[in-house]
Amino acid sequence: MPRFFDLLDKRWEQGCLICVGLDLEPDHIPASIFSPAHINDVPPDSAVGAFLEANIDATWREALCYKFNDRTYMGKEGTLDEAVAHVRKRAPGIPILVDGKYGDVRSTNQRVEEYLFGVLGAGAITVNPYVGYAGGLDTFFEYGKEAVLVWCRSTNGGAEDFQDRIVEMGGDYGLESATLWELAAYRTSREWNTNGNCGIIIGSTEPEHVGAARRIVGDMWILCPGIGRQDGDFEETIRQGLNSQKRGLILSSSHNITYASSGLDFAEAAQAELARLTAEFHRIEATL
Repeated sequence: MPRFFDLLDKRWEQGCLICVGLDLEPDHIPASIFSPAHINDVPPDSAVGAFLEANIDATWREALCYKFNDRTYMGKEGTLDEAVAHVRKRAPGIPILVDGKYGDVRSTNQRVEEYLFGVLGAGAITVNPYVGYAGGLDTFFEYGKEAVLVWCRSTNGGAEDFQDRIVEMGGDYGLESATLWELAAYRTSREWNTNGNCGIIIGSTEPEHVGAARRIVGDMWILCPGIGRQDGDFEETIRQGLNSQKRGLILSSSHNITYASSGLDFAEAAQAELARLTAEFHRIEATL
């Protein structure tokens, strides 16, 4: 089992149930904490780093893991590396997930893999299945040492344009037809998980998809983003998403935790929101 999944199990046993998304949104960072004044309306990189570190310091005790969307760090050279390094220094037992939905030809994927796993120290990454397996995603799956989460069903309204399209299965997995996202889930769990390092991603905005995915992949870990600003269904996602061991769910909240306050109490507010979500998760879990 990749260390990422092992660490998730250990954090779960400690009562840590919520993934904290540390997406960088400069416009929502409290302006009052920056000095000197903004440069071109963007906070200085050093202040951005201090903001992220303060959030990590406030939340690491209760976070299941940290998820970094690398696209939100574009234009802030070194900031992602520094934030990940702070997690590893402050709380080395917390899993780190980099959400980039990667997927290209083998040579490109190898460079991505070398940086994210070898240099940055991520324990898991997210990938886009559109490129397929041979000469594409097989690069990540064969690595084996770290976790790979396959993006199956997203949270946005346009997901139905492709992901919900019906495809002919010709009897594969005992099915005549399935949606495209279901095919990705079947392939991930039945064919690509030979090293036991796979999980999938299903948005929390339509929890019936989470339940369908759970029936397809069994006890595999499922990342469910979208709690908070994207109006994911917190309670129903938990009810539909927990596996037979009442775990296996990476329920992620980003904006509502990291940007819980626009004042100087931002770190305390982040910790309070994480504690609230954790307590609510425990309450729902106890009813199952």
